[in-house]
Amino acid sequence: ESEVDAISTVDFPTGTLDVRRGTDIQELVSDDFVLGNALFEWSFGDYQLTSSTSYSERDSRFLEDVSDIINAQFSVLLPAVVDGPSEESLFTQELRVATTGDQRLQFVGGFFYEDFEREGTISQAEIFFLNTVDTERQQIAIFGEATYAITDALKVTAGLRYFNYDVD
Repeated sequence: ESEVDAISTVDFPTGTLDVRRGTDIQELVSDDFVLGNALFEWSFGDYQLTSSTSYSERDSRFLEDVSDIINAQFSVLLPAVVDGPSEESLFTQELRVATTGDQRLQFVGGFFYEDFEREGTISQAEIFFLNTVDTERQQIAIFGEATYAITDALKVTAGLRYFNYDVD
């Protein structure tokens, strides 16, 4: 978890390095992030099976004083804050099998799955601005790569990846 007192800003007007403001609004950035991963490896003969499963959650929020920008646009002295809370979750699973021996043909192949969701808003109440930032993403993929040693000094490698990537 992290918090800071303000979001970095730019000077206005440009080049003056002047970041004084006509309002005194508390700014905030908070970010709670949790990530877990389970990795399992099984060896059998000249092969290794690997499974990697991950899950993360993130809750974040920022409050930013945009009074100077609003006042410059509308020529008024009005306190204005942008509020941007969001929640995210991500699940991934990869399963792969690979050769581990000294055979002439080496390969790795597997399956990958991803499921991501974000729900959030960006709002600015003083000028009635609201934008929802909802995203859903799913990805499914299969992949493989093979290397054949023609000689000890010459190898040929080929690989493929097929995926379906959906974003809403």
